[in-house]
Amino acid sequence: MSVHTHQGHNYMGLPSLGSYAEAKKHLESVRPIRGSDNVKPLGKNRRYKRVNIKDGLDCDSNGDPLGVWRPYIACRLGDYDMIKFYQDGGITLDTRCWRGWSVGGLLYFVLKDKVGIVKSHRGKWYFQNKIGTEYVFKPDGSLEMRLDHVDTKTGYPIYVPKEPVVEKRYKLKRKVMNELRKRYKPFTDYASTALAINSQFNKAEAEGIKNTLGFDDFTYEPQSQYYWGQMRDDNATRTNITQALDKFISTGDLNLAYSLMYGFAFKVGTYTYNSGDIRCSPKAFTNAFDEFLKYQFKDELFEVEEQAVGTAFKDENIKYVMSSMR
Repeated sequence: MSVHTHQGHNYMGLPSLGSYAEAKKHLESVRPIRGSDNVKPLGKNRRYKRVNIKDGLDCDSNGDPLGVWRPYIACRLGDYDMIKFYQDGGITLDTRCWRGWSVGGLLYFVLKDKVGIVKSHRGKWYFQNKIGTEYVFKPDGSLEMRLDHVDTKTGYPIYVPKEPVVEKRYKLKRKVMNELRKRYKPFTDYASTALAINSQFNKAEAEGIKNTLGFDDFTYEPQSQYYWGQMRDDNATRTNITQALDKFISTGDLNLAYSLMYGFAFKVGTYTYNSGDIRCSPKAFTNAFDEFLKYQFKDELFEVEEQAVGTAFKDENIKYVMSSMR
């Protein structure tokens, strides 16, 4: 299981805080930076004034039409409140969807001793409280927590989110996947046999794909929206490939099949600089074709299952579903 917490040194001398009272006491003990607009560094190393501490007020409706003022002490990164300790016992974390070491270090060193730890699990950020329960951050990078209870054994306050995020796992429908493999079996059989006989291609042959297919882009996986200043459309690329595959299935055009096979081999094969050749094994081709099917037919292939709150997990299939949101 790939779980990461901040492993760096607390070079800023950030304090360990666990409540509004502790944060307020620390705020009152810090002298402002001379010549600044009352900026108070959070850590002992005062040169890092970008990480500072400040008090403030939030207005919360809380059932009152006029609203209720909630005093807080904020641990800040620049002008942004990353941790808010509220007088009523609540704590709000806000990463602003940043995932850098500055944000991770601030959250980790301030909270780890008395509140919990913030950690990364396969690209997702979680808050783990003092009894080991893990809660994923909201899509906007925030997590508003309330004090649930105080652990009788350790004396630690146990925090839980006010609105826990219910995560979803995308499960592959194997029956549908097998049906798609069966539909395109004439092509995969042809390509696997051809690659078993000769898995080596010359890069110069790439020009032939344009003449036969009418397109030369086999980047079926999600890429940056812009590539060398040009707009990319991965969905259009996959549609072009699918239409060519369907044409081969209906016509049996071997020239078309060869060009399609070469396109996949060129994309996933290993390039040799000495000879200028590309080598692609039948296994590498088969794996690439399965990936292509999952991206292209994601709406039919994956079903959603809600997961229990409190445990971090990795969804291996979310990359296919999220590709349509890019």
